Amino acid sequence: MLPTVGVVVPTRDRLLNLTRLLGSLAGQSFGEFAVVVADDGSRDGTREWVTELAGQAQWSGWLTWVGCGRGPLANSLRARNLGAANLPASVELLVTLDSDLLLAPETIAEFWAAHRRWPDAAIFGRVSWLAPGEPFERRRSAPTGAPDQHAQALASSATPPAPPTPPAPPTPPAPPAVIPPVRELSSLVPVGWPPQRVQGTLVGPELRATAPFKALSEAAPVALRPEWGLTLNSAVSLSRYWELGGFDETMPGYGLKDFDFTLRLRAAGVPAVFLATAQAFHVWHPKGPGWAAQEQRNLDLLLRRHGRIASLEAGCDWRLWFHYHRERGGRIAALEGHSPAAEDGLWAINASGSRRLRLPDPGWCHRLGFQPGDAQPVSSTELERSSDAGVAQLEPIPGEEWSAAGG
Repeated sequence: MLPTVGVVVPTRDRLLNLTRLLGSLAGQSFGEFAVVVADDGSRDGTREWVTELAGQAQWSGWLTWVGCGRGPLANSLRARNLGAANLPASVELLVTLDSDLLLAPETIAEFWAAHRRWPDAAIFGRVSWLAPGEPFERRRSAPTGAPDQHAQALASSATPPAPPTPPAPPTPPAPPAVIPPVRELSSLVPVGWPPQRVQGTLVGPELRATAPFKALSEAAPVALRPEWGLTLNSAVSLSRYWELGGFDETMPGYGLKDFDFTLRLRAAGVPAVFLATAQAFHVWHPKGPGWAAQEQRNLDLLLRRHGRIASLEAGCDWRLWFHYHRERGGRIAALEGHSPAAEDGLWAINASGSRRLRLPDPGWCHRLGFQPGDAQPVSSTELERSSDAGVAQLEPIPGEEWSAAGG
């Protein structure tokens, strides 16, 4: 029988996690699906392992490896698009999964059943975030962590580090013989909301606390809200996916990349269904260097494209100069009675007027999309109504943790 569901898994140097995900896919109660592993330039033996697995009877004809090349930053969105382009022609429903997930056995079946019931809807499954350490060991207590924080951001002029010399591919690990049952995996998820970040990665329960996750029998389509747009465990009609142009490949690296696609879904009037029974468990791993910088840059790009969205703008780190850009509704203010060249004479103010950033010299006006003559006079009383976010700089402040604050 030809597959009606296509699962696309982008990956980059996550072979151990990939073996676990494919192990949980092998245990799905619904079997009419094909899997494309879209490899974003892995150097850990991913290609060899997937190719060998695809030759086994269980996966023969149902598992494909697709190479996507390797850039200086990971580009999972390009990998998703290339993976979707290589699905069999019989596929109706596209399921997008991150490679660091474990699935409950009913997840693909739930996606397909929901699609049959609401073919025009985007379908989102629940995601829980496992604690650090081997996920097959029981961990009931939450690890020591910090609330979701944005670390120092790299300047726009910073260039990504050169890729390391490729190591020799290791011997691919065998997938686990038995994936722990959902009840056991659920016991490994630390309790307490909101989730914490441990070395950059979320740990805790489902992040989208306001999303209406329900069993299939109780679910119903709702309007899609911007903050619900995580696509690491989701499904949408393949034809709708291509109508919207797929994922935007210009947003590489880490953080918020999938929100652009869900904002386009929302603008097109596509409803959303949230399934509590399409469960996935995210396997913890530390984020690489520069993840917070990439996230803030992607957030800035999202808000420039789609306008001010309060639920997303709450994640802005207002110490970063680009969040005050003219395209984002920012403005330049000159303190009355002071020269713009004076130490406290020139300021950038965000669109809501809640944050201000001191500009060291008039040359910053051009960087923010203004001319020095665009500065508007402002009294000290008016200026103090906004919170002081510091001094604009291209380089990050060494050793500081920058926490996000809404405005």
